[in-house]
Amino acid sequence: MDRLRRLILISGAMGAAGLLTGCTRALFKNREYSEDISSVLISQDGKKLVAIGKQHHYIFDAPRAIVQTLRASFHPFVSGAFGKFYVDSDGQISGRYRLALSSFALEQDRADAIAAGYKPTEDGHLAFDGELKGVRYSAGDVRLPATAEKLNQTYRVLISAEQSTAMKAAKSLLTPITVAVDGALFIVAIPLLAISLSLVDF
Repeated sequence: MDRLRRLILISGAMGAAGLLTGCTRALFKNREYSEDISSVLISQDGKKLVAIGKQHHYIFDAPRAIVQTLRASFHPFVSGAFGKFYVDSDGQISGRYRLALSSFALEQDRADAIAAGYKPTEDGHLAFDGELKGVRYSAGDVRLPATAEKLNQTYRVLISAEQSTAMKAAKSLLTPITVAVDGALFIVAIPLLAISLSLVDF
């Protein structure tokens, strides 16, 4: 009898665990959407990378590779690309990026890029692949002024966002980006500078 009782208790616990797992999975689902990025900027201190969209602002810790590239002599020959990004239910965002050196770069530029961590690709070019991590913010009423530096064309990024289906999703944090009277952009009093990299498809 005791053995039978133990079996019943174990079976019940396993069933409850399975039900809990199923419920947990049902609480969250992913919604894919695309964001049109009009500007990509970096803070003057080189610590934050900012992507500006119509609905959201995406603020990342600036990777060392990007900062080094922007300061290097070979950066006019570099193009950048974003892969697909993922946002969790807390607004944390992550995704892949690639920096690619043009085949028109000089030999010294290639040597400097290799020293900065760029590696040969299958097609013989040099590229750096890395990951961006940061936070998604609601753009709110902040809009870029007409005088703000923008990309030559709008760049579309695909984003997969985790959402709660059991309760109303929490509102995104309001962007810390502000616009000065003269149109300059700031993040927590630190000026934002436009990035001089052409963006291409990943």
